[in-house]
Amino acid sequence: MWPFTPKWKSKNVDRRLKAVKKLNPHNPINQKILIGIAKDDDDWHVRLAVVEKLTDQTVLFNLAVSDKESAVRILAVTKLTEMRVLIEFAKNNKDSDVRKAAVEKLGDQSLLSYIAKNDENSGVRSAAVQKLIDQNILNDIAKNDDSSYLRWVAVRKLNDNNVLYDIAKNDKEYYVRKEAYEKLGLVNAQEALADDALNHDRSDVRKRQVEKLTDPSLLASVAKISKDIDIRKIASSKLFEASLSLTDLSLKTTILIQLFIGDDYFDINKDKTKIAKELKLLIRQKLLSRNDKAKILQLQGRSISKHSDSTLDPHCFTSHIDSGGEYLYF
Repeated sequence: MWPFTPKWKSKNVDRRLKAVKKLNPHNPINQKILIGIAKDDDDWHVRLAVVEKLTDQTVLFNLAVSDKESAVRILAVTKLTEMRVLIEFAKNNKDSDVRKAAVEKLGDQSLLSYIAKNDENSGVRSAAVQKLIDQNILNDIAKNDDSSYLRWVAVRKLNDNNVLYDIAKNDKEYYVRKEAYEKLGLVNAQEALADDALNHDRSDVRKRQVEKLTDPSLLASVAKISKDIDIRKIASSKLFEASLSLTDLSLKTTILIQLFIGDDYFDINKDKTKIAKELKLLIRQKLLSRNDKAKILQLQGRSISKHSDSTLDPHCFTSHIDSGGEYLYF
């Protein structure tokens, strides 16, 4: 009669795996069996199942250092309990996934800060930032780190509204600014809407956000620098409408001139004629500063449209038609 062979020694991997899963890890005898399997089994799935049940820190350490399979090394690290050992893995192990697993068990803020700023792998650095709670360290990373992704991760953990607002206004990356606005609860603030109108990757969102804009200075910025011609057209049209109610005549003059001399965002025959009419009214009111009046007068001879329009003729304006179209004269 053949001697009895334990199922965890079966030549069939699935049988060995099932046998390991059935072993009670709280039984000291089973722990010895598990240690033997961890050392001898050539299938990493079986060894991984063993690590789930192992408690011996020396064996776990050896597996974390030298097992051929990364998944086994990573799981072994997560079961280590001695902080000195975890720190060594977090700082010096060659496998970035193993370092990350060790970092996720750390709590020392200065060490986490060091790893967040110095590890060569972004995943390890991100794991370190995720474990940070020190707001001063998070502020520094959110404002100054070279990695936009790390800044974004840090922003998600910030509590200082002043720092968040500074980042929302000034970070170089759109998605970092957007996260700051969301943390502040200001996703519908005019600055956030303008940022979306300029930078969101979906055209329907850009259009929806620019439609919500009312701030003249932000509309002017979108009208001037957007790479999307449809967005520039919408912003320009809204900017003109917004300018009509401005009491700051200097700002109103600046906006109207920008729209008048800008690219053809408007219907040439209709909208630029409206702008010219508003400029005429400003001159008539005699409330402009000398400088603003001079800016308008400098438009003398600039093209309005390709067709004559009787609204441009009285008093301050005269129409001049030649082969190039209609030109504005004061």
